[in-house]
Amino acid sequence: MFDAKNQIQTVEELISHLERVEIDQLQSDIPANVRAELRYMKRNISAILAFVAATQDVAAGSELHMAMTAVRRECIALNGMISKSLLMLLLPVRANRLGSDFSLASQYASLARKTLAMCALAAPRLTEDLATAL
Repeated sequence: MFDAKNQIQTVEELISHLERVEIDQLQSDIPANVRAELRYMKRNISAILAFVAATQDVAAGSELHMAMTAVRRECIALNGMISKSLLMLLLPVRANRLGSDFSLASQYASLARKTLAMCALAAPRLTEDLATAL
């Protein structure tokens, strides 16, 4: 698991910290499965944010800098959505759960695409490994 004291400075380190997320488990009738996948997503987001934060020496305005900014924004937004979903799982009545699960899945897929694009600029030879890890 990712320790906040550690910084992820390379794409290789990022890949090693990512956990495989089973998106279909967000639709599970078993709340523990849903919670587990949401936690994996949050850990992955933390790892991606740590990588982006550790890579501050990128020239402002460059294509990589713009990609990192987009990934950072997406991570922060998705992290909030996941936190809200985890809180909703604690409630006895889960209103409109299907809609939020679909939204989380599509947002996570969007984050994965943006992270792949960002890493393709930073380390193109590792893009396939990153795609497998996400």
